[in-house]
Amino acid sequence: MNQNIFYISKEQSNMLKGIAILFMVFLHLFNSLSFVRDYTPLLYVGDIPFVHWLCRAMNPVAFYLLISGYGLYYSHISGKLDLVFNTKRIFKLYLYWWVCLIIMIPIGLIMAPGRFSMSFDIILQNVSAINTSWYPQAWFLFPYVLIVFSSKYVFKFLDRIGPCISFISFVLLYYGASFLISRYHHCDNVFMQIFFPYFQCLGVFCLGSIFCMLANDKNIIFPKYICNNTILALILIMLVLLTSWLNLPIFRIVYVILFVLTFIQMNLGKRVKAVLMYMGGVSTAIWLTHSYYCYYIFHDFVFGFKYPLIIFLVTVFCSMITALVINYIINLLSEMLKI
Repeated sequence: MNQNIFYISKEQSNMLKGIAILFMVFLHLFNSLSFVRDYTPLLYVGDIPFVHWLCRAMNPVAFYLLISGYGLYYSHISGKLDLVFNTKRIFKLYLYWWVCLIIMIPIGLIMAPGRFSMSFDIILQNVSAINTSWYPQAWFLFPYVLIVFSSKYVFKFLDRIGPCISFISFVLLYYGASFLISRYHHCDNVFMQIFFPYFQCLGVFCLGSIFCMLANDKNIIFPKYICNNTILALILIMLVLLTSWLNLPIFRIVYVILFVLTFIQMNLGKRVKAVLMYMGGVSTAIWLTHSYYCYYIFHDFVFGFKYPLIIFLVTVFCSMITALVINYIINLLSEMLKI
């Protein structure tokens, strides 16, 4: 096995997806202070519910993008990355999106009819994912599509300028795009909806690609450090708490990098691996459905359990059941379409 500190195995990648989807569900349940009246917080940090305070360290999109950047760059150096490869990848992602819409939107029209506008323009925008107004938590789907189709050219650029300049360039790109989005988020135009998010996501995506570049460069040696699992777990907890306490947007991408680097040094037990691997396997379907439980259709049901931990577990369980159905349908369609 590659002993480079930046090396991420396929198993670790899947486990990180599992962590990211748990972070995403937690974030979308407790990120809004307007929901505090719907549950009973047991712990506070000052006058802020602890679960809301912890949401500052939940950055699931960055985790997904970093992992994806690592995986696609590995396909690039393996000679697999081409238009056919990327088209199949994106088509399968759209299959997930369309199946989720086909299942959940009719339920939503019955149970929350005022929530989903059905004009022709809105339908077209949502089906294409250019504007995911039916399900805003899929906002980075279309920017990700653009990233995948442009990845071949981006990777050639990375190869040309090397990891150090690439790292500086794409960190600056991420912060620059994030600043523009924060300043001009009220603007309703194509740059705000597509291009600024594209460059923001591309910055994190390329950080994952740089991880892979460093992990596979035999001239660069960054050996894995040997450390007790308990110490590594404590480091992860401290990172989460520090990020929540600082609440600095500029630190969040540093946090994701440090979290991933620490996690991939751990040697987890079989049961923990199995849970995280399973969650990683259903993460796409959960990403595209969990907010129907958090917000749009079943909000009153899940928040009826009152206590944050129970609310979280119920939402994860319901999303997993939905994901099992969706994954079964996707597998059937994939076999039929041979993708």
